[in-house]
Amino acid sequence: NRRVSHASLHGEDQTLTLHLMRDLINVDEVAKLAHNVAAADAAEFRNQYPAYAADIAQETQKAITALTSNPIHRNRYESFITAMVYGEKPAFVEALGTVQAITKIIAWQGVTSS
Repeated sequence: NRRVSHASLHGEDQTLTLHLMRDLINVDEVAKLAHNVAAADAAEFRNQYPAYAADIAQETQKAITALTSNPIHRNRYESFITAMVYGEKPAFVEALGTVQAITKIIAWQGVTSS
């Protein structure tokens, strides 16, 4: 997502772990929502983050890479769910798997920032 990719390049976003939190969701519906949000974010933030507006799919892949390779994201996720989630607490790997599944479903070719 734009926030993860941007944060990995331009400084950390303390709220990133929230984007990994998952509940019982319909992955197809969430993918549709993510598709629409990506297009809206690309348009709204095109001046602050032109690379995202130019290639949402590539920047999203960079975000996934940052989430998997930088342990700060796992640590923030674990701190977040410890403090804020009661009941079932999905492991970071499970939450990240959900994010990865959603990004595979999205038809990035149709996302434009205009």
